Formats: sequence, C-alpha cells, structure tokens
Amino acid sequence: RLKRREEHLREELGVQSDKAIDSSMHARVEQAHAADYQRRTEEALEDLAALQGNATEAQQAADVAREELSEASGEAAVAKRAARVATRVARAEKDAADQKLAAVQEVLNHANLPVAREEARVQALRARYEQALMQYTRSEGRMYEGQAQLQLATSRAAVVKERAGLLEERAEDKRERAEKLLKSIAELTALTRRVRAG
Repeated sequence: RLKRREEHLREELGVQSDKAIDSSMHARVEQAHAADYQRRTEEALEDLAALQGNATEAQQAADVAREELSEASGEAAVAKRAARVATRVARAEKDAADQKLAAVQEVLNHANLPVAREEARVQALRARYEQALMQYTRSEGRMYEGQAQLQLATSRAAVVKERAGLLEERAEDKRERAEKLLKSIAELTALTRRVRAG
C-alpha cells in the first residue's frame, strides 16, 4: 500500500510539474505578447509625434498661404481701382481732345474770318489738340499698365488660393492619420494592460 501511495504521489508530482512548466511557458508567451504590444505602442507614439509635427508645419504653411492670399487680394483690389481711375482719366482726356478737334473744324468752316487770324487760331488749336492727344495716349498707356497689373495680381491670388487649399487638405489628412494612430495606441495600451493583468 505504501508503494502504491508513493507511486501515486510521484504521478501527482509529475502532473504538477507539467502544469508548472505549461504555466511558465504560457507566462513567457504572454510576456512576449506584452513586450510586443509595448514596442508597437512606443513606435506608434513616435509616429504620432512625427505626424503631429508635420501636421503643425502644414497648418503653419496653410496660415502663411492664407496671409499671402489676403495680401494678393488686396493688391488686386488696389490694381483694379488704379485701372478704373486711369480709364476715367483717359476717357476724360479723349473727350477733351475730341472737343478741341471739333473746335478746330469749326474754325476752319468759318470763311468770313481773316485768313491770317484763322490760320493762327487753327495752329494754336491744333497744338493744343496734339498736346491733349499725347496726354490721352499716356493715360491710355497707364490704363493698360494698370489692367496688366490687375491681371497679374489676380493670377497670383488664384495661385496662392489654390496652394492654400492644397496645404489645408494635406494638414487635414495628417490630422486624420494622427487620430487613427491615437486610436491604435489606445487599443494597444489596453491589450498590454489586459495581458499583464492576466
């Protein structure tokens, strides 16, 4: 009977030993899982930090682009006003020149004036007309220059606006990726805690 008892105890000891080995192996596996979760969490945190830095830079670039857009829009508005003023001045000078030319024609049509006096008046009026025509030409040049500046400023504003939109889209994409990373980190952290607690 004592021998059977001894054998039974040995069997029990073997079973317990096997259980202990299994538990030890299971614990090692769980520790490896926990270490892997911890490593992935740290990597995700590093990725998140880098991504948040990139998102901040993209947001700053978008802010700068918006400021440039505001400046370009202001320049376009100034150029537009200058073009309008130049157009009004050019029209006024052209009207004045046309009136002077009409006056010259009126003088030429009056045959009852002495020829010398008529010729003198015609020459004077023609000189004034040519002067007004030159002023009109200069004003027209300023008007075209103003229109060219307006077109340039408008084109620049459009380019800056498009660039600002692209930068904002990029910043939004980085923010979304950062949010996904944060979610993954939270899940990994919860898994690590569960494994360690188990």
